[in-house]
Amino acid sequence: EITEEIARKDERIVCFTAAMSTGVKLEHFAHDFPRRFFDVGIAESHMLTMAAGLAAGGMRPWVFIYSTFLQRAMDQLMHDIALQNLPVVLMVDRAGLSGSDGDTHQGLLDVSWGRAIPNLEIYTPCDEDTLRDAMLRASKHDGPTMIRYPRGIMPQRKLSPVISNEGIVKIHEGSLWALLGYGASVSTMLETRSLAGREGLCVPAVYDVRRVKPIDIDVLDEILNSHTLLAVLEESYMQGGLGEAVSARIAEKNSGVRLLRFGVPDVCVKHATQNEQRELYGLTARNVIDQCRKFLPHHEG
Repeated sequence: EITEEIARKDERIVCFTAAMSTGVKLEHFAHDFPRRFFDVGIAESHMLTMAAGLAAGGMRPWVFIYSTFLQRAMDQLMHDIALQNLPVVLMVDRAGLSGSDGDTHQGLLDVSWGRAIPNLEIYTPCDEDTLRDAMLRASKHDGPTMIRYPRGIMPQRKLSPVISNEGIVKIHEGSLWALLGYGASVSTMLETRSLAGREGLCVPAVYDVRRVKPIDIDVLDEILNSHTLLAVLEESYMQGGLGEAVSARIAEKNSGVRLLRFGVPDVCVKHATQNEQRELYGLTARNVIDQCRKFLPHHEG
């Protein structure tokens, strides 16, 4: 619905899919805007090059693609889109652990290699409101944008931010320690905060990273300066991920904050349900509490 709403206001918007119109929910767009909808078949590399060509000609292409299939078009994203700083929006579906879709469908690489691409902005919404906000921002951005979102129905919730900006948003106050994450990991962080309170630990501040590239350095520095422990959660590979960027900033600032990282290690993820995969790699509230507890004082009262 958001795509159709934006497209009605801007006739330059066209949508692409690579034989996945049902999977990425473009049936309504194809019906409402048949002359602005392109299904290129299983040809992701061609799809991004075609989108780049239309963008160079004045259109505003939106490419809807699963994270795992975007890997087939890394060269085109870099050389055809990013190098020319073209306004192509990449709607990256099934980003993160995709569960029973199988070994080949895990969406774990987009953050790691996307962060290395110049000119590319990467948004990581965690619910319907933040997804809508990211799409509206992307529709006005005169350069390439990636919006990655997890498999399944996104939560409908109102995360009233304490600090409101487009990069990193504080969604809960806390003391001594903080949780920092994006996308599906936001739900885990909220569970972790509740569990900490029930188990007598001081409750952490919770920060939603709504844009992982470029990182909001000003807010990140505030987090590093005001906490003794920082846990970073990300449902993607830790190598090249947000945790590594935070670690680099800690080193640059010579910060004394202790950093714990939670994410997917350097393995090929096997077929399982999403919850089983999260248990396997420690992306659960229980594991975050168990690992952080040793660095936290017990909260009396």
